[in-house]
Amino acid sequence: MDSENGLCDELLEEILRLQSFSELNSVGQVCKRWLSIHRRNKTTLGLRLPDPSLSLSSLLSHSPYLTTLRIVPEDLSTCSSIASDCGVVNNCAYLKELRFLAGPVSPSSLELFGFGSLRELSVTYVDCKGVGFQIGSGFDHGDQFAEVNLPLEKLCLTGIGPADLGLGWLWRSCRKLQKLQLCSCAGTGDTASSSFINCLPGLREIELRTCRTIAGRVLHHVAENCGSLISLVLYDGEDLKAFFRSLGNCKTLQILDLRLPLDLDNAGLSVIAQNCRELRILRLYSWSSLKF
Repeated sequence: MDSENGLCDELLEEILRLQSFSELNSVGQVCKRWLSIHRRNKTTLGLRLPDPSLSLSSLLSHSPYLTTLRIVPEDLSTCSSIASDCGVVNNCAYLKELRFLAGPVSPSSLELFGFGSLRELSVTYVDCKGVGFQIGSGFDHGDQFAEVNLPLEKLCLTGIGPADLGLGWLWRSCRKLQKLQLCSCAGTGDTASSSFINCLPGLREIELRTCRTIAGRVLHHVAENCGSLISLVLYDGEDLKAFFRSLGNCKTLQILDLRLPLDLDNAGLSVIAQNCRELRILRLYSWSSLKF
């Protein structure tokens, strides 16, 4: 009987894989067994949690094969409570992409060290009740987590403030990083970006969007530590010297995407042409100072 049930489950799984997204929404109305099989085989899940008391552990236990997970609280004031339960996603052994809208986060909340397969992490900071961004603040003092190697290949951080600290442990642990996105950030989450440089040597792509206060510093570090960059996206930067320096050291650059207020003129275009011999794509937005 067990073998027959197993065969029926396999056939049902194959049928469900062939259904459209709209058709899958009604699967749970057939019977609990169908709903259980559908949940078990789900690989992508987005959770908008209306109640922080809901247990993520319980919700995720139904979907052990998740590869993509997005967590967003219904009420931004509860994001701190949800963050405290975020570590349970370690139970998702196949997770490759995690997107998380976070408030204040403690070291125990983002236990990334259990993610053996996680390749992409996106954290958006939301200032909940005026509390600062404190991701793992205890990890910036040379403790046992300093040498951990995370398998992350893509990292996106949004909303880091100038006084926010605690990301040094993350930068030291991302030595396999290939793509970095910083959006609306006024800091790198560590003192003087001393740990930030650890993630740069193997970096292939970097995006700085609305990060004017740190764009120059980041580009200086890129020029000194990153020699294999193929893509640079810079929106709202103002340090032209740092920009040119990064071009001079990143000879492999193939994609360049720029937006004002970087004061680039025709002479600047000549510098780009001289340094970026392998450039294939050049995107320029709102450049009134250029003359063609």
